[in-house]
Amino acid sequence: MDANGARFWMCSDVGDWVLGDDATWDSKRRVLRLASRRAVTISDPDKASARVAADSLRGTVDAYGTWAVISRDGKAVEAAGAFPQPVVIHRVEETETVRDAAAGPEGVLWLIVETSGGGRWVVMTDVLERWQPVSLSRPDIQPDRVLARPQGGAWALERRHKIMAPIEGVPFPKHLSRSFSPEIGRPCAENPNPPVMGCPIALPVPETWELVAAAAASFGHMAFLFWTADGDARVVVWDGTRFFPPDILSGLSTPFSIGWVGENRWAVVVEHAKNAFVFHLPTGIGTAVDPVGDYYPLPGWNGGPLCNSLHAPVHYLESPTDGAQESPKPRPLHRLSHPCLVKKAAVDAARPFDSGSPKTVWHRLYLEGTFPPGTGVRVRLAVSDDPDPPPRDRFVPFHFGTVPELDPSLSSSAVPRGSWVPFPSEIPFHRGFLDCPLDRDRAGLFMVLVQRPGTRVRSLQGRFLWLALDLFGTGQAGPEVAALRVYAPRFSYRDRYLPDHYKETLSGSDADAAGPPSGPDFLERFLCLFEGVLTPMEDRVAAAHRLTDPDAAASHALPWLASWFGLTLEPAFSERARRRFIREAMILFRSHGTVDGLRRALDIATDGGIAQGRIVVVEDFRMRRTFATILGADLTDEEDPLTSGITGSGNSVLGRSLFLGAEEEREFLALFRPQIAEGAEEEAVVAALFEQFAHRVTVLVRRDTPEELTALVRLVAARETPAHVETRVVAASQNLVVGIASLVAVDTALESRPPLRPVTENRSRLSRDTTVLDTPSLDPRLEQGGHG
Repeated sequence: MDANGARFWMCSDVGDWVLGDDATWDSKRRVLRLASRRAVTISDPDKASARVAADSLRGTVDAYGTWAVISRDGKAVEAAGAFPQPVVIHRVEETETVRDAAAGPEGVLWLIVETSGGGRWVVMTDVLERWQPVSLSRPDIQPDRVLARPQGGAWALERRHKIMAPIEGVPFPKHLSRSFSPEIGRPCAENPNPPVMGCPIALPVPETWELVAAAAASFGHMAFLFWTADGDARVVVWDGTRFFPPDILSGLSTPFSIGWVGENRWAVVVEHAKNAFVFHLPTGIGTAVDPVGDYYPLPGWNGGPLCNSLHAPVHYLESPTDGAQESPKPRPLHRLSHPCLVKKAAVDAARPFDSGSPKTVWHRLYLEGTFPPGTGVRVRLAVSDDPDPPPRDRFVPFHFGTVPELDPSLSSSAVPRGSWVPFPSEIPFHRGFLDCPLDRDRAGLFMVLVQRPGTRVRSLQGRFLWLALDLFGTGQAGPEVAALRVYAPRFSYRDRYLPDHYKETLSGSDADAAGPPSGPDFLERFLCLFEGVLTPMEDRVAAAHRLTDPDAAASHALPWLASWFGLTLEPAFSERARRRFIREAMILFRSHGTVDGLRRALDIATDGGIAQGRIVVVEDFRMRRTFATILGADLTDEEDPLTSGITGSGNSVLGRSLFLGAEEEREFLALFRPQIAEGAEEEAVVAALFEQFAHRVTVLVRRDTPEELTALVRLVAARETPAHVETRVVAASQNLVVGIASLVAVDTALESRPPLRPVTENRSRLSRDTTVLDTPSLDPRLEQGGHG
């Protein structure tokens, strides 16, 4: 509500619009924009030729950027990437042929091998040579394609019958495949999880559809490409639990290969095309879809299928530059910075604005958006006194940016145009919804007075306000709308401040008649020019108290606001931390010099590091111990910060010297050792032990904490602790330390198994946070470091 008592209605989210095929909502930038779409302009080849291309030379790419390609005769698999010339990593018999290959996680290479008699099976090979190749088959499936699964295992596909079978399990490594003495106890099954091909699953599509290709993604989705008897191709996406309705590829009848470009896009290729056609994830309603407008060229493409890979972007094989002497090399599919947008889109508001009164005069419209040269938005408004939408001819236009003249009966000079306002928002001290800097007449806040041109009285009056947009672009650029607000009722300077004889006398059909505006109507709209400038100024004065609110003040005003409390904001503080630091200043003053104050200050400076368990503050007296055990600490490490250099025995007996709970009552019992004499000597020893751990505090941070954040923790800890307290900031040896950071969901982060990381000199500890393995790359020469 502004200073005059007018409230506003706003559209600023995806749920506020009814989007068609030509408009889209950018969830990252939170703007309404034209859709990116490209029309298919090539003619598809015949299916016989496309089938040959689909079954031509195939390859696979791993996470390290190395690749494996089936040899031209199909008798071997060649790997490269570490060095120019390929090396053979797998051979088959003379009567066998490799039909497909897929690189799986942890160094597993999956192959489809076919015999001269037509039989086919899956071969599971290990590039690290931990086991011999394993062959898997079932009598009810003859696979001709294989797709690796991101969680391990694979899918075997038979395109003829449109079925797929899961493959799970891992062979025993060679060093475990041995005979043991009968006197040694062994499990009933040496390998409880052997490789096995499960029961096939039929794809839920019509019998007349032909399965051409499939692709798997690292996030668990799979895409299946189908041809139909007559019509465009279909793609069915599976998210691991359900199949989405098939999407129809507009204009493409015989694409022969498919691959994932990213988490929300996949690509198909067509014979003799110069670019790949990329589509968004399925719409979920089984409709015809057009390719996105981004251009994905295929320079040097050999015309074969896309490479198997779990990692985006998908690769394609290049044609050799010197004929048959050179092995084809995969090349990633990337887009050019040449967008292709639709040139026009119509968008309606999801619901009308309801003022609650049929006497409401709608006042002013504000639009936050960007308008590159040649682009614009036509906002169309209409009113009604009932919830039924009015006819389209009752909508009146308002222009923002460059809008073409589509209605010859209405001159563009008579249409109200939005003017640029040099503020991010008319709402006092609001940052606005755009994520780009203000640019005069191009980006920022635009304002227009709500009115209907060509009538005697031009105010727009009614209970319900209906809103629609027309977006116009150039094909390479388009407008963006972040928010649209309409204010009502109108605060009329004419009716409020001038005598009654200046008021409007026309009403009903006389007011709606075509013609020049009446004198009172012109006067009211003329005075609105001044009101449009004065009201925002009055709003800012009325809302001046927000400048003292840490959550609402401008970022550049935060140091000035902090000076009111005598605070100095560190340059390393984030804006969120600065605002919270000011907001909780009085709490910090009251708790300054205490452990609670230190924890709060660190939590603010690190944006919740204490609450998330990334940082733990420990008073050193809690680590004094003789028989007490700190579970999770390395008790033999004299430099471990969790034991403070004490390496005595930590053996404990539950209920006698190790107490779970009642810490304050039992803690003192852990100070004594049997050899301590009674009397004065005992008191001296205990006093010395207390003195050793008194006035000390340790701040534990995770080992993977960035150095700049650790330096900020040191700075805040030194500032928030008293001079007589010794403070140290060290890296914790474990993220979970029972007895120090053991409150689940409060001060301890329970984590999943961390991924494998390379060894770091003077930092990694073998068998603790680092494991030494061979490089699981398709090119075995990476682990040799040379051309051996």
